[in-house]
Amino acid sequence: MKYTDVNNVKVYTVNTDKTLPAWISDRQRRQLLKKDSELRSRINLIQDFEFPTSAGKVKCSKDGNYILATGVYKPRVNCYDTSQLAMKFTRYMTSEVKISFFVCK
Repeated sequence: MKYTDVNNVKVYTVNTDKTLPAWISDRQRRQLLKKDSELRSRINLIQDFEFPTSAGKVKCSKDGNYILATGVYKPRVNCYDTSQLAMKFTRYMTSEVKISFFVCK
């Protein structure tokens, strides 16, 4: 990712660079990542990762496949799937979420 330094503030440029095709196998994907430094340093953005006011807590599952984020107003819980880079579901609550965690083995 490219950035410019303006008054000691880094401004990052988000644009479309090289991407890996979805149809290649995992083995081919690993080989391409080993060879190409631009592909290794890319950043993937998750769609709809936003809250109207603010996010209170953000947690990642142990396997790294899901992100759970809680919002303040209107209280809600959003779950994001990191493999799809998209929101899995959102649930609205009647009061602010104090503690959130994943229930798994």
